Amino acid sequence: MTTRKTRAATASVCAGAGYHMAIVKKPTCDTRAVMEVVISFAPSAELESNVGTEMALRIGRCDQPAFKHLFSHLEENKEKLGIASFGVSVTTLEEVFLRY
Repeated sequence: MTTRKTRAATASVCAGAGYHMAIVKKPTCDTRAVMEVVISFAPSAELESNVGTEMALRIGRCDQPAFKHLFSHLEENKEKLGIASFGVSVTTLEEVFLRY
């Protein structure tokens, strides 16, 4: 498990353009468990919002090499984690400029 200090250092290296991940939750979803899984593959991941049946996360570009394994793990454990579906999109330049 990563520490808050390690995550902060990783986040600063991954700052700027990156990815948005949307996760559609089932009523049985354990949000904390989902975040632990995502962070174990993508340490720069940060929860942007958790409203209703959807979680939105921001993931730094430096974690892109781990996506294959992250997606495989989420797909294989969808029922256990209570995930209905998930998707990833690239952060737009507008989003980068609005954030900084």
